[in-house]
Amino acid sequence: MIGLIGVIFASNGLFQLILYILQSKEKERERKRQEELEKNLIKVEDFKNLCACVTGIALFRITREAKKHIANGYITLGDLNTLKHHLYEPYRKLGGNGEAQSSMEVVEELPVRNE
Repeated sequence: MIGLIGVIFASNGLFQLILYILQSKEKERERKRQEELEKNLIKVEDFKNLCACVTGIALFRITREAKKHIANGYITLGDLNTLKHHLYEPYRKLGGNGEAQSSMEVVEELPVRNE
């Protein structure tokens, strides 16, 4: 009987040891997966710089296009939609400082011509 109890406790200990080893290996695999994910993430500072660059390019393009249409004295519906929805609104959402707002206000007052 004592031998049987010893075998039960010994097998339970062996099971615990095997479980511990498997869990350790899984934790190591998870740590490596996490490291790989972090390598592929863009750093916050780089992301902020990228947003600043994109807003700068958008500002340049918005003001350039606005000047062209203001000089023409009209804008087409397609150009207005492109300028407003694909440049100006994303520019604002990315934190554009409002420099393009006055240009857009003038453009939106221009007569719209058919393309």
